[in-house]
Amino acid sequence: MPITNFEIQSITTPGPIYQQGWDFFPTDLNATVRGNFIYCGYQEGTKNPVTEVNFIAYDNPQTGPIEGWEWSSEDLNKGARGKFIYMYWRRAAGHKPITSMTFLVTSASNPPSISGYTPVGCDLNEGAGGDYIWAYYSNSAQPRAAKTEMFNRD
Repeated sequence: MPITNFEIQSITTPGPIYQQGWDFFPTDLNATVRGNFIYCGYQEGTKNPVTEVNFIAYDNPQTGPIEGWEWSSEDLNKGARGKFIYMYWRRAAGHKPITSMTFLVTSASNPPSISGYTPVGCDLNEGAGGDYIWAYYSNSAQPRAAKTEMFNRD
């Protein structure tokens, strides 16, 4: 089923924290560096699917999205002293809906190939040291969310 919305959860303890109506990918997007625990949440549906996603690194904090895009104002490097990294997405006519994302923590300085997935954006640990974290999207795979028992239910 297509992804219809994203949310970034930035917390000080391992998670993700359960939120009704949301599923979360299990990878900490700040893995191997100090800082907050960062998780990408999503919702699925058939109306108004997300068709494009991107991750962009900046030298300074951002105060709003790129024109025509939605975003999360959460810095994906929060507390890690790296670049300021933000997630953007939009719904564009003529593009296939995104059905899944995955995140790979690796020592590889370029995103390795993952069958059925396309790499997108920058290293999510850019400027913070630690391993590289690469984001990927798919127009055909199904999401691999954190299991309910993995959630921190504070």
